[in-house]
Amino acid sequence: MKNKPHAVSGSGLIPPPPPMPPKPDGSIPDPEPPTPTDESDGNISISTTAWKVDSRLRRIANLVRSSLEEKLGAKLTKFKPLEYKKQIVSGFMYFIKVRVQVAGNDTPSYIHLKVYVPHKFANKPPSLMGYLTDKTDGDKIEIF
Repeated sequence: MKNKPHAVSGSGLIPPPPPMPPKPDGSIPDPEPPTPTDESDGNISISTTAWKVDSRLRRIANLVRSSLEEKLGAKLTKFKPLEYKKQIVSGFMYFIKVRVQVAGNDTPSYIHLKVYVPHKFANKPPSLMGYLTDKTDGDKIEIF
């Protein structure tokens, strides 16, 4: 896969910015995942590539975990977000594949979440907009 240029000038490509410096505590910041290939549908952009979940997406998924448990009517003893796709709307819609295990059941299963994250200036938390159950590890994330 070729690297995408950040900008183009009359004399050629401008190189990408340098890596982020270490945080004040000396730790290395989480790298941002590469920008996926997007399909544009009018004002909506949908990533066509499923990306591995990073720490930011884990936090988003964990913020809607209690809403999911309430809708399922079950306590989840395991909850591990695995990958996601992103749709740009007025904010972001994330479609997240999660491996879960329901209390009292030893068999892990998979659920796809639809999570809306408003723009930062809205000052509102992420919200669970929908979910699909009975998924498998091999199921691709679909926009729903």
